[in-house]
Amino acid sequence: MEPAEVAPKWSGVDRGWCRGLKTDKMEGPGPEAGVVYTRPTFVSLALDLAGYVPSKNLLNTHVLDVGCGYGQFIGEVVNRLVSCCASRDVRRTKAIQTIQECVRGVEVDPSTARRARSRILEIVQKKYGDIGDESRGISQTIDVSDFLDWTPDAGTFDLIVGNLPYVKYEAISNLPHAKSHEWLRKQYDCFMGRADYSVAMMQKCVNLLSKQGSIAVITSNRFTQAEYGKRLRILIADRLRSLDELDLSRVSAFEHDVSAYASLFLSSPQGNGNSHYVRLANASNEGIEHLMKFGLKSARSCQWYTANSRGFLPEKGGQWSPLPFRVTRILQRLARDFPSIEESGFQVRNGPATGANDVFIKPLRDFPLGIRSKKRHLFPVCDGGTIDSSPDCAQRKHILSVYEGGTGRLLNLNELPSDVRKYLAANKKDLKTRYIVRENGREWWSAIDSFDPELTYKRKVLVPDLQTGRSVWMDSGLVFPDHSVVYVTGPAKSLSPLTRLLQSSITDLFRAWKAPVMNGGTPRAYSHVIGQIPCPDVSLLSASGGSAQSLDPLWSAYDLCADEMNAIERAHSSVIHSS
Repeated sequence: MEPAEVAPKWSGVDRGWCRGLKTDKMEGPGPEAGVVYTRPTFVSLALDLAGYVPSKNLLNTHVLDVGCGYGQFIGEVVNRLVSCCASRDVRRTKAIQTIQECVRGVEVDPSTARRARSRILEIVQKKYGDIGDESRGISQTIDVSDFLDWTPDAGTFDLIVGNLPYVKYEAISNLPHAKSHEWLRKQYDCFMGRADYSVAMMQKCVNLLSKQGSIAVITSNRFTQAEYGKRLRILIADRLRSLDELDLSRVSAFEHDVSAYASLFLSSPQGNGNSHYVRLANASNEGIEHLMKFGLKSARSCQWYTANSRGFLPEKGGQWSPLPFRVTRILQRLARDFPSIEESGFQVRNGPATGANDVFIKPLRDFPLGIRSKKRHLFPVCDGGTIDSSPDCAQRKHILSVYEGGTGRLLNLNELPSDVRKYLAANKKDLKTRYIVRENGREWWSAIDSFDPELTYKRKVLVPDLQTGRSVWMDSGLVFPDHSVVYVTGPAKSLSPLTRLLQSSITDLFRAWKAPVMNGGTPRAYSHVIGQIPCPDVSLLSASGGSAQSLDPLWSAYDLCADEMNAIERAHSSVIHSS
């Protein structure tokens, strides 16, 4: 399960404060209402990296702020445009006309839009004094509209900035100005699967760019690797020459602590097609100034950030790798030259989800069941990849099975012992509120995923989510994997060497390439990703003297040279273990 992301109240979810304006926090909704404030440092950084600086001629650059909120981005845009006009001796009337013609913002909430207009007016009047009736023209720079419905008068823009909303698929319907999933799919073909709201927003941003236009937006970076982002990745690779990413997930880019995995994405029409990935390690002034000075394309790894070239973006929608380009190429070669784990005869699955862990999974002693029912229907559960080592068996977590051993058939209520029925009935109200029961008509005592409890007694390799390969282990038939664990079954004699493969740096990096790495530097464990890992002849991994820490047989099995091995280990240390 992915960490919860903030569900915004408005499309202009990100609110921030502009340089040159008041820095006291405005009263209003905070993260609990889905409103997230950008730190002014990152507003300035985005515009600097996009080249929107007063020292350049900005008088003919048409800028759009998507979801302008209280005026953080559009305010700084106007601030810089006013400075540019002043440095070029542009008179007041002409400067105000330039603002009207070149700057546009979109905000769905009328009251928020009014405050953004006030901020823009404050900037202009700070330079030119009371502008009287000309203030009407300034107010027209912000349209009150839902960006996804909005049609601009100008057609296209030379620079699109802002912070797109972080709304997961299941939270979209909760927005006050919500669009249905069906509407989003019909209007935006990049919105597919369980895409988050920003996918549709990003597609529209790309479509509104002029031929030589640039993007500088902060948004969720999930689309770069998630399957639902495939069409958007194809569109970006086709329409933009390059798209650089500054990963902000490990720094405090917002005024409040939120669990959104955000990046600043920048495109440049002058690029050679080579895209770059930079991950900030901290938000120190020195590191930010260093980035402003050199830009993303010239950035090199240092104490403040790591920087990698991505090369050309995959034209067919492949994942965008956060790894060094050379390491990505090595992994691509291994995936091409070796069959996958699933193609090698192993079965890879996620442990079942119950939808009600408080009912189905708890310490043995907390189940009010008799000894006979406990023996028949409770099984020790592997939670997070490790078996509970508590010496007191009663404290160990167990899973309640309502399925037939050997077949996985859901048992009828009258087939269950009376004490199990009584326990389930006591939790019936909560069990019936689950989506699978309420909307899909499933039996109220069932789990989300049916399962065969006999899996407990099978030999299997367990790969925990949100942990590195060091936590992968082989179970000889003692525990049942829960939904946070991927398990691999197959020929018994091959499972031990396969465990060595899944504990390796290569597996960790493959997981990081194909699925997002979390803030703590831990890769996700998805069954479809584990199943795709290139698998050499596992018999070669059984060389004597080998262990989980001595991986020479693995390098030989993959036919990797010493230089490639070193590159992989350096990348592993940087991507997986840095935080």
